Amino acid sequence: MVKHLILLTFFTLLFSVKADDYGDSAATASFITVSGASITGTIDHSDDDDVFKAELFAGQGYVVTCYAGSCDPNLYVYGPTGILMGSSFDAFGLSARISFTAVLNGMHYFTAAGNDGSMGTYTMEVKNANCPVNCGRIYKIIVRVKVISMQCK
Repeated sequence: MVKHLILLTFFTLLFSVKADDYGDSAATASFITVSGASITGTIDHSDDDDVFKAELFAGQGYVVTCYAGSCDPNLYVYGPTGILMGSSFDAFGLSARISFTAVLNGMHYFTAAGNDGSMGTYTMEVKNANCPVNCGRIYKIIVRVKVISMQCK
């Protein structure tokens, strides 16, 4: 009788685990609309990743933000070839943000994860950006100085 009670308890616990709200890989990623509505998700356990995807266009600037709710989020951006393009780690309840210019046309992936095992809610958004100064590009800055006079003591 006791064995049946233990098995029944295990069966109940096994199937009462909450289903993940968003997929955790490129194959199960959910679409997010660029410059559309933001998406609120939940990091349910320390190994949970929530993956989103959007079609981006080469030469266009984008800003991806993962706003902290009750979770301290980390944010990762992957290009169409699967290469990590950038990461941002939240600290102390701040938002994780990545600004970049897409190099290739195609599906890009955005992953939200908990910082150091943090769990809870976050809000993700992807926006078009006008990036006149620095949007993930490296600029060479040349400074020329003309010496007018020099005095030594």
